[in-house]
Amino acid sequence: MSAVSIQPARFDRKRFFPAPDSPRTGSLSVNAHPFAGQAGDGGDSVARRAPSFDKLCREIERVLSQSRFKVEEAVPLIDQRLQQIFREAFDNDKLSVTDSLSPETMPEWDSLVQVKLIVGCEEEFGVKFSIEATIESNSVGKLKSVLVAKGVAS
Repeated sequence: MSAVSIQPARFDRKRFFPAPDSPRTGSLSVNAHPFAGQAGDGGDSVARRAPSFDKLCREIERVLSQSRFKVEEAVPLIDQRLQQIFREAFDNDKLSVTDSLSPETMPEWDSLVQVKLIVGCEEEFGVKFSIEATIESNSVGKLKSVLVAKGVAS
């Protein structure tokens, strides 16, 4: 897997704090909005009536601009879910799952564990395995291929 760098998004105050007369405020009247001014004030901007709101927005923007989220290895959700299934099937909380993991590389992987893995995948991903797919899924990589073929997003 390749390294992934996630850049912080720009804070959009309109997305989080709609104006008092916005349709997103539903049936709230102008005076019911937390930053609303007096009725008939011409719908002045929220920021002009609430300097602390502007300060809050600037602080959020400052923190987001300084944040750099670096993920050394992005692990797809399917891998995380499979790892949990394998840890439960093998009763090993420290088991690290790789695509090459198979009965040949792990002596504990017997027919009973195979059934536990298939049942775990069926329950977790909401799919059904045929006998052929069960036999074909004799490694983590092949199991993922079968799941992807069944429409599970990787």
